[in-house]
Amino acid sequence: MALTVGLGTDVGAGDSTHWAYSGQLDPEHWKSQYPVCGNAQQSPIDINPDTASPMNPLPLALANYDTTEKLLHITNNGHTALIRLPKDYPQNRIPSVKDGGLPNQYNFAQLHLHWGSDASRGSEHTIKKKQFPAELHFVHYNTKYGTMENATKHPDGLAVLGVFVQIASQDNPAFKPIADILSKVEEEGHEEELKSTLILRDLIPASRLKFYRYAGSLTTPGCNEIVTWTVFDSPISISEKQISKLRDLQTENGKMVDNYRPVQKLGSRTVYVYSSASHVTIPLIGLVVQCALFFLNAI
Repeated sequence: MALTVGLGTDVGAGDSTHWAYSGQLDPEHWKSQYPVCGNAQQSPIDINPDTASPMNPLPLALANYDTTEKLLHITNNGHTALIRLPKDYPQNRIPSVKDGGLPNQYNFAQLHLHWGSDASRGSEHTIKKKQFPAELHFVHYNTKYGTMENATKHPDGLAVLGVFVQIASQDNPAFKPIADILSKVEEEGHEEELKSTLILRDLIPASRLKFYRYAGSLTTPGCNEIVTWTVFDSPISISEKQISKLRDLQTENGKMVDNYRPVQKLGSRTVYVYSSASHVTIPLIGLVVQCALFFLNAI
């Protein structure tokens, strides 16, 4: 997960000459330059639904995720394609997320992607060791700290929504504003304004009835352990044509592909699972018990 503070400064991503996704500066070597990358609460992880512990918070609530007020900006930062709000975006319309077990409201900071050189790999998180062709990360900061920069100094500073991407035969209209502009930012360092409105809500799975939650880190150096992760069980779809435009992006060392960190050890951490079924099952059980008691008392 690439991190930006404010509206464009890379923090936690380090100097691009000191880390990469391949070669002698690949993820296996990050901890030599960035020691936190070798700590015990690192991300991404492999998620096993069979061993996840149930959680029963309020459903996750997204606000202002329609993002229709201004055109968003996209940057090729040498590690990913990063989408952010413009500087003049109305403060009262900033997208945010809360509930779903989160301790506070978190404001949207940026969206970026990880993808593979082919459809067999690309996502950072995996489900039972299954890797998806790509993964979206919606990065938010805890509003109680006032700014993104301040939030990155605290263990509950960031909340990131992870969305798996699968390949479908048809283009995804919601992804079109990104796909249509990628050719303009193929070279590292290029930034453009999107040519059409990007609706963030439409890039979140339509079914948000099941997600996983755990405490982790940024997935890029310096790997700060400040992220509350929410990873949706249901993927979204884009076409092979659309994902191929991501694979055409360039870095100073060649094509930007396989820009994902391998999964890290879970260690002593707990992965939680939220499912709307848990909210239905408990009341139904209670109703059955009440009905049984009613009939017993009536006998």
